[in-house]
Amino acid sequence: MTQQTLYTVTVYSENQVGLLNQISIIFTRRQLNIETLSVSPSAIKGIHKFTITTFADEDMIDKVVKQIDKRVDIFLKVEEGDKYYLKDINFVGNTKYPTEQLLYILGMKPGDVYNQKKLNERLTTDEDAVSNLYYNNGYIFFVNKINFCKIAWFFDSVFL
Repeated sequence: MTQQTLYTVTVYSENQVGLLNQISIIFTRRQLNIETLSVSPSAIKGIHKFTITTFADEDMIDKVVKQIDKRVDIFLKVEEGDKYYLKDINFVGNTKYPTEQLLYILGMKPGDVYNQKKLNERLTTDEDAVSNLYYNNGYIFFVNKINFCKIAWFFDSVFL
């Protein structure tokens, strides 16, 4: 007999009539005893969290999870919010390089859609990032200055 481990299975779904019964039948058909069962609203409006613990082996719990995945429709509501655009980009305290050169390296310009990931990559993590222009010329404290750049929001625009 394989070793039994206590597993916790968490399912997020709309709380529909009969859903809890469908989930419990999946365990019952595999002769798994449900040790604990908890159903509660999740942080997402309209979605409930079903938490079940049971003793099973790895193979059995994989089968249970796959069966739940086939039977339970999981819905997530996404609220995108407003779209923001770059309004103005200023490099405060810059005396070493022309602003046009820094903007070219940054690869973002006023009117572009605000993209936090791209901004971080182009400022600090990409091999040809703005920070590397400074780092490779002895300016090792450049990042601290740009990381604390004030970001102002105005209607649908971002000022950097």
